[in-house]
Amino acid sequence: ALVALGMWVLGSFLLRIYLTNTVEGPTIYGSLAAPIAVLLWIGISAFAVLVGAAVNAAIDHVWPSLATAAAREATERVRAAQAAE
Repeated sequence: ALVALGMWVLGSFLLRIYLTNTVEGPTIYGSLAAPIAVLLWIGISAFAVLVGAAVNAAIDHVWPSLATAAAREATERVRAAQAAE
């Protein structure tokens, strides 16, 4: 979750810099920058959420909680029993 938060904050900060420089430029580009900025912000936010979820899944795979480890062990026992039949 911290990775996603850090990416989201960094992406929002960079987008703010982009908007500040674009809006203060020529007037035609300033009005066209708003929809592009919204799409960029949505894309950055989605990317941050997906990377954060992947990092959380990797951490859970390497260091599972007790409940997750027990569920995985039970699943393996069921699969082994089904394979033996």
